[in-house]
Amino acid sequence: MKIESIEYEAIKRVNLPELLQGYGLVVKASGPENYLTRCPFHEDKTPSLSMSWKKGK
Repeated sequence: MKIESIEYEAIKRVNLPELLQGYGLVVKASGPENYLTRCPFHEDKTPSLSMSWKKGK
């Protein structure tokens, strides 16, 4: 499935840490542009999902 460029641009603007917090996950800063949280797809006891604004991931 190919994502159209207009949809891709909309996805890039989503604030992922805020979105995950809205689902009840605790998101903590891990540096100036990095965040850590528990993975919402499996049981975690420690944060394993990392996000970075600089990398766009």
